[in-house]
Amino acid sequence: MVSLSLDGATAEVHDDFRQQPGAFEYAINAARLFREHGISFLINSSFTRRNQKEIPKVYRLAKQIGATAWYMFMIVPTGRGKEIMEELISPEDYETLLNWHYEMEKKEKDILVRPTCAPHYYRIRLQRAKEQGERIEHRSLKFSTGGSKGCLAGQLISLIDVDGNVLPCSYFPLPAGNIHKHSFKEIWEESHLFKELRDFSSYKGRCGACEYIRVCGGCRARAYAIYGDYLAEEPFCNYVPRKMRKKS
Repeated sequence: MVSLSLDGATAEVHDDFRQQPGAFEYAINAARLFREHGISFLINSSFTRRNQKEIPKVYRLAKQIGATAWYMFMIVPTGRGKEIMEELISPEDYETLLNWHYEMEKKEKDILVRPTCAPHYYRIRLQRAKEQGERIEHRSLKFSTGGSKGCLAGQLISLIDVDGNVLPCSYFPLPAGNIHKHSFKEIWEESHLFKELRDFSSYKGRCGACEYIRVCGGCRARAYAIYGDYLAEEPFCNYVPRKMRKKS
C-alpha cells in the first residue's frame, strides 16, 4: 500500500497548501501509474481553516482516481504544525466535519474511509448510532491499525525515530525510552510515559470526566502541544461529559 497526499481537489488549493508548485499534478500522475501497475494506494488529506471547504471534494476525487482508502487528517500542531496554530479548525467546525464523516461513511461502500487524529469521532459514532437506533459496523482496514478506537498513541502504536527514541506516535515529541539503552519490550511494557497514557483515571479536565474516555481518549499529542500536559483534556473537543452537566 502506497500513501499519497492530496489536500485540495485542484492544483490551486493543493499546491498552495503544500507550498510546492506542481505538487497536485505529480500526485495525480502517481495515482495513474499505480493504477496502471495494479498497486493499491490510499489518499491522506490534511485540513486546516485554509482548505476545510475542500473536504467533500477531495473525498470525491480520491474515489475518482481509484484510491483504496481516504484518510481525513485533522492537523496536530507539532513540528511544522506549530507555525500554523491560528489556522487550526475550530472545535465547532471540527464537530460538524466529524458528523459529516459519520453520514458519509454510513453510505460509502466503494472506498475505506477514516478520520485520523480525530479521536472524538468515536464518541460521535456511538452518540449518533444510539440516537438513530443504528448498528455500528467496524469495516476492516487490514493494512492499518485501529478502526474502532480514538487515540492509539502508546496503546496500540508507537514510533521509533532515527535516533532510537520510542515515541507514543509520530506527533508526540516526548520519548518513552531509547532502544539503545533498553529493549523495546521493556519500554513498551514498563515506561512511565506509556503507563500514564494507558491509565485513563489520570486524565484531566473533560477527558477525565468523560463517559467516552475508553473509545476516544482525546489526542494526547494535541493536549501536549496546546497545554504542555499530555494528560490534559482534548482542546478541540467541545463535548461536555454527563458528570459535568450534572454538577452544573
